[in-house]
Amino acid sequence: MTLLNAEEILPLPGRPANSINSPAGHGSIQEEDIQRIYLSDVVDVLAALLRDGVDVHRCGAARALGEIKSDQATEVLLEALLDEDEDVRTDAAEALAVIGDQRASKQLLKNLIGDPCSDVKMAALNALTKMKVAEVIPWLKRLLSWHDAEIIWDEDEFYEGGWDSWVDLQIAAIKALAEFGVEDAVPEIVTAINDEDAQDLSEFAFSAFARMGAAGAGALVGYLDDKDSRHRRRAAVVLAGIDHDAARKAVLHGLKDPSKDVRLAIAGALNTNSFNDQICEILLADQEPELRAIAILHVDDINVEQLISWLEDPAGEVQIAVFKRLMAMPNIKVNADLASKLQAKIAEDNPAAAAIALEAYTTLFGETASDTLLEILADQDQPEAVRLGALHGLRMIANEEAVQAIGQTLTSKDRQIRFDAIAALGEIAKSNASADQARAILIAALNAEITPLPEEQEEQKDALAPYEKKVDSEAESAEDIIEKEESENEEFPTSTWAAIMGTDGPKEGRMAELGDTRKNRIHLTETDMEMLALSAQTPRKSRVRLAEETPAFKDVPQFAARVLGEVPSDDVASALALNIENTSEQIRIAALDSLVRIGESRGTLPKDTIAALMRVVANSERDCRLLAVRALGAAKATECAGYLAHRLEDGDSFIRTEAIKALSNMGVEIMKINQLIDDEERSVRLAAAESLVTFEGDAALERIIDFAFANEGYHRLEAGQLLRQIGAVKANPPLIAVIEDENRRREWQVAIEVLGSINSKNIRQ
Repeated sequence: MTLLNAEEILPLPGRPANSINSPAGHGSIQEEDIQRIYLSDVVDVLAALLRDGVDVHRCGAARALGEIKSDQATEVLLEALLDEDEDVRTDAAEALAVIGDQRASKQLLKNLIGDPCSDVKMAALNALTKMKVAEVIPWLKRLLSWHDAEIIWDEDEFYEGGWDSWVDLQIAAIKALAEFGVEDAVPEIVTAINDEDAQDLSEFAFSAFARMGAAGAGALVGYLDDKDSRHRRRAAVVLAGIDHDAARKAVLHGLKDPSKDVRLAIAGALNTNSFNDQICEILLADQEPELRAIAILHVDDINVEQLISWLEDPAGEVQIAVFKRLMAMPNIKVNADLASKLQAKIAEDNPAAAAIALEAYTTLFGETASDTLLEILADQDQPEAVRLGALHGLRMIANEEAVQAIGQTLTSKDRQIRFDAIAALGEIAKSNASADQARAILIAALNAEITPLPEEQEEQKDALAPYEKKVDSEAESAEDIIEKEESENEEFPTSTWAAIMGTDGPKEGRMAELGDTRKNRIHLTETDMEMLALSAQTPRKSRVRLAEETPAFKDVPQFAARVLGEVPSDDVASALALNIENTSEQIRIAALDSLVRIGESRGTLPKDTIAALMRVVANSERDCRLLAVRALGAAKATECAGYLAHRLEDGDSFIRTEAIKALSNMGVEIMKINQLIDDEERSVRLAAAESLVTFEGDAALERIIDFAFANEGYHRLEAGQLLRQIGAVKANPPLIAVIEDENRRREWQVAIEVLGSINSKNIRQ
């Protein structure tokens, strides 16, 4: 255990440094003893506030004492249970629940019975339940039925707030009775459930019954014959998870329920070990294919012949279950008959089943299935689901021919196939004999070599070049500009007034000046003129643009950029670096994000990539600059430290924040860190404070204390965690000093919360 010299310990206010004497006259004391001494002083200070402070400080002190979890606080918290402020009483009860001191049980019970505040009652009930105080059980039963006469209630609560807190306490009482396992309370809970004029308690009560022994299980069994299918379903689901003879028999009964939802709910709730032969037999005979499929997935001691026989079931769900089970069977012996049956199912007109059949065929027969997979994947007339099954099968084979075929699908018209193909190539590129080939295809896809821009698109781009311009610093598309100019050239009325006074309207006076009322004999009020001005500004009615099929050249490079982030290598990083200045914003963002992930996984990036990232930081838009700074930090590019230091003066707070984190990750100490802690932006201040503690450790104590109180304590919780890193022994005294300073009363609440955060879950006395 670490030993500290007494001279090194910070003295508490009013306590001389030499007052901490070592036991038996030795020159050092154990760190655990030191922490107890200082924790005791923290509790004393908070206890004094809880007794004599204003209401907000009393609440804060109670919560902090709950976080500290010290038995020393029990006495003062018991006093707080009688505080005049109901919030203080509530916070005190919650703190006692955390501490768990049995000495509090009597007063908590009195608060449950006699305190009119519902929040206090709830906190007391939860505390007594957590502390396992058996004396509360009779009162829990009384809470099951309306307002018990011996329990004090706030009679004005419903009329003032429109809510009766008893309904919340009733649910809490049911849960608490289950926690105690009180079986004789089951009939009373059933009565409460069956009250048609009351709230629906079945969801909470049925879960409670599961923890109330044979009586609870019996009550659930009784609800399996209820006329309400919702009750039957909920009861059956709970019974499916109970290891009890009555429950197991009830499950068999429930599996024959006339409602499909009830049967499905039971089957879904059963764990794998609960599927015995009897249950599977019932499910296999069910008219619903979903239930037969569930049975097939759980039948024990199944053989290949039996599985194959179930392929005769006409339901696709059942066939899919058979294929999945075949793939999961270890050391299965394959033969030509099985191969022919699988091929027959692949050829049938059921895309979902055929897709899984292809994967099963590949799993069982390996490269033997290659020709079939290649043929289906290349057939554009095959349904998308079937082609996806073939693609997934080729991903498992992953030989040179399979990888090449997957790469060829990147030009497919089906976007899902393109997406899955890139994902498959990414998996192969990470660890496989064909990794180099897959990586090369992905890099080619990123560089738009596989899906180049069509010639007509290039020609259209050149033709539209004269129309390109910027509005409010954001580029408009050429199509938008053309449509805008065409609409400006069209003559159409912009309002009812324009339609009346336009070229087709009355000729006399239609061009009248609004202000010349004598000439036109029209009197226009100011409101009329304002309305006319607004009508002239009415934009043309826009048209809805229907979703169009996305061509491959628009999304393949972006997909590839995303996936390559999971393939960390120098050539991938360099390829991504070539695209972080791409004309497409989506590709730029995807490439930069992938470079961040590669930097994080490898801790370094190639020099050419570093240079490209620095260019982006200098010239690109905010989102790209942000990711570029993050990538440099992830790669620990210390050669860029000076360059990143200039970003600490960037006008964008997100860039400044990311620069601080990047420099800290590089291990570079920031000279202006104290100025940055006072930055006007929250994220910058917090990043700077974290960096300061990382580099200066204990020496940052005073600065972080100031940080906790700055900006009206905005960062008090984050500062508390940073001070916790420095150590409670050193951080507690200056905070206690604040509470003892009457001139800093406005800061007491911050000090209270920080003390609670620093000492949370500290050494128990």
